[in-house]
Amino acid sequence: MPIVVLPLVLILARTRRKALWALLTGVAAAVVPFLPFLLHDEAGLRSSLFGAQIGRGLQIESVAASPYLLPK
Repeated sequence: MPIVVLPLVLILARTRRKALWALLTGVAAAVVPFLPFLLHDEAGLRSSLFGAQIGRGLQIESVAASPYLLPK
């Protein structure tokens, strides 16, 4: 998950040029793994990422469900 460490890398970059390269590298590392699947079956990838994942509802182990675990 290179996108998770990207904010830290951007903070530690000493120049704007290094920050830009870090940003471009992070985006490329997040997108490149999906390219073969996108080229092979765009509709299948879209359906997998947005159809089934959104349609299944909120899972208790997800980050978005964390507020529901707090005591009232």
